[in-house]
Amino acid sequence: MAIIETESVCEDLTNRIAVKDLLQYLKNNVQNNKIKDEFLRLPKGQIYPCNTAKMSRNKPKNRYGNILPYDHSRVILDAIDNDPHSDYIHASYIDGYKKSKKYIATQ
Repeated sequence: MAIIETESVCEDLTNRIAVKDLLQYLKNNVQNNKIKDEFLRLPKGQIYPCNTAKMSRNKPKNRYGNILPYDHSRVILDAIDNDPHSDYIHASYIDGYKKSKKYIATQ
């Protein structure tokens, strides 16, 4: 599994679509499989480092070994009883529309 270390992995793969144009874009491209083709061009696997999730003390906290939170977007918990290893949870921040870290995804 290759890790691609770049900040713009997905930006160069598809065209940006303004929210006001989304409905028309979908109408124009669902039938001709263009959306499916765009999806298939997205990178697969881990594209950023997941070192914290791969630490032996955190592995039991991951439901699946192949779906891990990236280091740059993981949710960091407050330490419990000064235990520096208690800050890990299998969860990631997800940006919303015009707001970073709007949502949290977890297993």
